[in-house]
Order: sequence, then structure tokens, then C-alpha cells
Amino acid sequence: HVDVSELVKPVSRQRERSEEESSKLTESIVGEVDKGKVLAMVEDLEAADQKQAALGVAHDENVSAWSQRISDYLEEQPQAVRLVDLQHQLNRPLIELWLGALLGGFVVEQRGHFYEEQQIWVSLARDM
Repeated sequence: HVDVSELVKPVSRQRERSEEESSKLTESIVGEVDKGKVLAMVEDLEAADQKQAALGVAHDENVSAWSQRISDYLEEQPQAVRLVDLQHQLNRPLIELWLGALLGGFVVEQRGHFYEEQQIWVSLARDM
């Protein structure tokens, strides 16, 4: 037998609302709005969100800095480097290095099958 009466809080009675409080709860600011106006407002909100998202991405992207990092690393290498090894050495997201290599004037070579990311090699243009 376990006595849990000390752990149970007695039920307290809720106070009754006055007539004034009850009438305030039933008042509403809801009204009819034209469907076209609502749709226009939603489109404006979506456009603003999309614009903010695009600006955020544009400000975060710095392809020239990514390309410079790749160039600095490759200057020290005697030959082409696999993209995944470049990612490991520079500790940068793969998408940054991929875009930096493609847009930075580097030689990007697929040595394996099309979907083998392990066989993408990057080198400076002088290695051609």
C-alpha cells in the first residue's frame, strides 16, 4: 500500500467570471475581408520573403574568395587534387568548393563515372 496523498494537490475552484468579463470575451474584431485583398496581401508577403531569402544568399556567396582559397591551396600542389581531398584540406562545404572551382577558371575533370564524386579532380589551368 502506497500513500500518495501528500503528492496530490487538492483541486482549487475556478473563480466565476463577472458579467463584464464574459461580455469582453464575446466581443470580436473579426469582420469580412475581400478575397482579392487577402490574396494580394499573401502575395506581397511571399514576395518580400523571397526577396529577403535571395538577398541573404547573395550576400553569403563570395565565389571570388572561394576561388582564391582553392588557388592558394593548389599553388602548393604539384598535380591535380580530388575535390573531396580539397574539401578535407580546406574544411569548407563541398558546394563552395564546387562553385569556386567551376567559376574560378580551374580545370575540373571527371575521371570516373558521372555520379562518382570521389573522381572529380581540380587543378590549376597551367597543368593542362
